[in-house]
Amino acid sequence: MKTPLDSRFALSQDFLDALNARGSWEQARVLDDCVSTARLSNELEAQALLIAEDLGWRAGSKPGGQLCDGPPALISGIDELSRSFVNGLKEGRIVLIRKEEAESQRQKITQVDASIARNDWRSLGLPSPSEVIATLVAGGDVWIEGHHLDFDEDLDVTWMETPFVDTMGWSGLIDEQACLILLRNIACGKVYGSQP
Repeated sequence: MKTPLDSRFALSQDFLDALNARGSWEQARVLDDCVSTARLSNELEAQALLIAEDLGWRAGSKPGGQLCDGPPALISGIDELSRSFVNGLKEGRIVLIRKEEAESQRQKITQVDASIARNDWRSLGLPSPSEVIATLVAGGDVWIEGHHLDFDEDLDVTWMETPFVDTMGWSGLIDEQACLILLRNIACGKVYGSQP
């Protein structure tokens, strides 16, 4: 049974890891002076650097924006350990950002698919496939998020110029299914063409 005294002295895993990194580093410094223990010294130093980097990675990858400003006090006075911590912190933040971006993209795709299932193209800020086709048949141009579509009746080709000035085409008038795929992809954030 835990008492208030127990929880008062409970140490976080981060503190224990920082203490372990510092202890390994100091042991390596002491053993560094002896030729017979140089290998052990190198192993302890490498262990300390890995622990510090892992500490940073964990701090950087915490969700919800709970990011720290720098290494824990136990290792902040040692340049090598601080650098390892900061490197891990940067890597952890990159992982966190990528996870958040992936989750945001999944949510966007879910919203796009729900709007399409309801045939609610207006909520996406896009024309429906049938409106695109009707405009092209009438000889008009369609602009969708920087993508320009037009139908060349003489060549029997639907052309699309991308935001990056690449040209793509469909043989004949684009059909509903191809148009739906195109619109869905654009609504989900896809930009066609070679990006600079």
